[in-house]
Amino acid sequence: MTSPIVLKVVSAVVTVVFSFAAVASDSAGAIVLPEKTVSINGNAVNGSHALFKGDLIQTNDRGATIASTGSVFAVGPFSSLEWGIDATVIRSGGISVKTTKQFSSSIFNLKVRPQKPNAAGEYVVAVENERVTIGAKVGALNVTDGNATITIPEGRALVAPVVPLPSTEDQQGTVKAPANVGVALAHADIVAITVLAAGGGAALVYLLTNRAPSSPSSR
Repeated sequence: MTSPIVLKVVSAVVTVVFSFAAVASDSAGAIVLPEKTVSINGNAVNGSHALFKGDLIQTNDRGATIASTGSVFAVGPFSSLEWGIDATVIRSGGISVKTTKQFSSSIFNLKVRPQKPNAAGEYVVAVENERVTIGAKVGALNVTDGNATITIPEGRALVAPVVPLPSTEDQQGTVKAPANVGVALAHADIVAITVLAAGGGAALVYLLTNRAPSSPSSR
């Protein structure tokens, strides 16, 4: 007969294992490493900290690194973003992404995604001074606004002003309210990525000149 003590120990181990698995699944194995101090959901953090889907991250005058399976991110100073399992939403400032898993990023009405699946990609997304910049450092990028899609070749960048978006109609002809502000792809310019740092803000200059994420794990 199995000892009651053994049963309790086995039960405790199983509980710990399943609890850890649940946390790892929810956080997608992501860890933020601040250079100084960052805010996560309004709480100051000055050391490594696990990230969960929906967490809001805000940097101050220093940046941070986020590491997850298959992707590594450099977050610029004065930046704000919402973490997701396979995508991140940039609210201000910018990030540099190095990924082997087509990790996507959203900014205003745009979604950014490496063009080739299961291939190394590196890109920068930033919004500063009412201007959105999306740069393809390694590999091409697909950028969509939900209606149209354009491709940014490697070594090039999309630069566009933040503008009020027009009203649209759904399939029933109902006029939908504008999504506040965003980017009109028709008004975007494609430029060499090498010229961006000269006119960029603090986050963009940081991401292009001072910091490159380490290579991600392909696990």
